Amino acid sequence: MTNIPVNCLLDIQEKYSMVETLLSLKDPETEPYKSKYAAGALLSILKTEVIQLIDGCCEDEFCERLSSMLAAIWLSLGIISYETDALSESSEELKKSLEITKDKSMHPRFVIPRINALNHLGVLYSMLEQPQKSKEYLEEAEDLYKKISELKDPIEAFGIDDLFKADTSDLKSPRSKAESDLEKSHTLTLYYLAQIYGTLEDHLKSSVYCHNTLKRQLESKDYDPIEWALNAATLSQFFMERTGFKQARHHLAAASYILEKYFEEHLKNIQGSSEEDEAKKERYQHRSADVARCWSKYGLLLLESSKERLMSKTDEPDEQESPTTDLSKHLAQDDTTTSKDDISGLLFSTLEIPTYENQITDKFVLDYEDALPVFQCTKRWLEDAKTYYTLDEHASDFVRITQDCSALFQVLAFFESDEKRQCQMHKRRVDMLENVIASLNHQCYLQLCRQIWYELGETYFEMLHIKLGKIREGNTDGMMPDPRILNKLNTLTQKSIDNFGHFLSSIYKDGSSIKEIKLEPECIRPVLSSHFFRGRLFSRLITCDTDQKIDNNRKSLASFKFIVEYCSEYPDAEKHVPLELPVCKEMVELLPHKIRQLSTSQIN
Repeated sequence: MTNIPVNCLLDIQEKYSMVETLLSLKDPETEPYKSKYAAGALLSILKTEVIQLIDGCCEDEFCERLSSMLAAIWLSLGIISYETDALSESSEELKKSLEITKDKSMHPRFVIPRINALNHLGVLYSMLEQPQKSKEYLEEAEDLYKKISELKDPIEAFGIDDLFKADTSDLKSPRSKAESDLEKSHTLTLYYLAQIYGTLEDHLKSSVYCHNTLKRQLESKDYDPIEWALNAATLSQFFMERTGFKQARHHLAAASYILEKYFEEHLKNIQGSSEEDEAKKERYQHRSADVARCWSKYGLLLLESSKERLMSKTDEPDEQESPTTDLSKHLAQDDTTTSKDDISGLLFSTLEIPTYENQITDKFVLDYEDALPVFQCTKRWLEDAKTYYTLDEHASDFVRITQDCSALFQVLAFFESDEKRQCQMHKRRVDMLENVIASLNHQCYLQLCRQIWYELGETYFEMLHIKLGKIREGNTDGMMPDPRILNKLNTLTQKSIDNFGHFLSSIYKDGSSIKEIKLEPECIRPVLSSHFFRGRLFSRLITCDTDQKIDNNRKSLASFKFIVEYCSEYPDAEKHVPLELPVCKEMVELLPHKIRQLSTSQIN
């Protein structure tokens, strides 16, 4: 046969069109794969017919045309098998598509089927938990696209649909849809590689591929603005956690730009209140709140990282290295295959986002004057997030935002030199946390309540510490402080004791023996720390009543004794309190003597 009969081509085209129609149908839940199975059966018939035509074909041009159809059929069969959980069959079918395209990978008719087959094999082997094999297929797809892009005379690739058209006369002009299909396929390659590098724990490489996926979506204008903004903001979290605040800020700015552009173009002038419009508004508000939370994490982490840097700063600064928030300048090459150029190139150059970037610095802050603008921006973002995540409708999220707000005041207090203002900041923390916990059902939100009780205990302790320091500085003549001040100190002390007590009571019943208490690993440190705090606090309660002093010292002894006995019963717990345990052992020896002395003085 020197030519393919027109009726055969029309029949192939019609059958493939029917396959596409079947694959577009939505099946009932009782038969979720009904249409896919029907499409697979029709493709099998089509496959047999095309193979028969190839066997009878004499001319290379027509054999090539039929072979490209067969490659696409095997590809479609492989995808259907994957989607119907027949993974072994899927692998075989996709590899048959690869075998056909192996020596013709740069040919216009074969390039898209090959890249798609490589992509799907990458996904398949990822599903089979063989990430290295998955990476090999995906990297081959990436390399093939790069080779095509580097050609001096770009090829006009055939889309999958084009391969089955009986009349090819309309394909002589540039095939914009096929070109779009090729670009989409490559974008998917990058997306899948991002996931695989994450699985292989090369997280920096994964982040580069995530960025490049987002960048290609922008350039092709093929993206959902809300989803894109959320993905960009989420990626920023990775960079900021590695002190790459420059890259993190850029991605957050891009997210805000895309969200605002979407609002201006699609939501701002909506007049009606249809269900569809309301759903769009709700989705925008939801994701805007999420991006605001990502911004707030940025501001909070920048302040906390600046604090850690200042606290760890040596007396003799290292002149060889200056602190940087540009991730490309402090890569650990042993941990990644990513280059500095890869990181420095993580930019969305088509977006005009300096306005969004310039609202907050990307440099470490050094003092209160530097910290205040970061604090103000971050507080505003937290308030913005609360407009969607309300206590009534999203209690857990509302509490976490409040905790972030408390952490924000806490880190600002570090940069504040005035002790009175420090106390005011901690008082703001106390007020917001107590308001929240008063509104929560303690049983339904037990984990969150535990966190708040513990934080309140720490915050009251910090306020007490500041107050005591101020009294020591001002009391140069050894005179007893004003009774009102002593009463204030006792109030702070008791509040701290009570909140740590609430936390401990939520973990185990009062009166439980050490053998009855087996703490979960994540609870060991906070529980033992709470006892350590209480041990210190009971002895700080100021009273003239000897009986009360004795009672306070006994409670203090019980707290220190709990830590010693727990670590004796469960030796693994010692690593959670390496500094506190020696102090506890010493206090367990000293306090009984003190209690006896108080008792003796009382008798005398």
